[in-house]
Amino acid sequence: MNMALSLLLLAAVSADPADVPDVRALLVTHLKFEEQDREQVGAAAAAVLASCSSSCPSTGEDFEGVFRQCHLYVKFPSPREVTVRGSQKVKVDAMVISFPTNTGGVWVRSGKDYAYYTKFDYKACQALHEAMKAGKPE
Repeated sequence: MNMALSLLLLAAVSADPADVPDVRALLVTHLKFEEQDREQVGAAAAAVLASCSSSCPSTGEDFEGVFRQCHLYVKFPSPREVTVRGSQKVKVDAMVISFPTNTGGVWVRSGKDYAYYTKFDYKACQALHEAMKAGKPE
């Protein structure tokens, strides 16, 4: 009886690969950054914002809503002035960049005001992605 049960179990475990579904997953995780890497990631995020060529007013609800998707959140210790489009100066308290960047945007909180920026330079995005490689899963 034990022998028959063992053979049945072995047959079930060693199924033909063609009979088993192909299963893959990409799981999103939270990343944390060491102190020395946070300034580099913050600077790269500010460079993405600086490269944007389109903007419009936004709301706190929109800003908070980005946290429900893949994103990078940067809160500066004191407002950082970023020159957008070569002339518009923006004081940034915090910013959220949504991913993937090819369809994403940059939401900025400046005091009680919010704005949405998009159409950024791909080289700035590449630099941000490189800087984010320093992140470690939490």
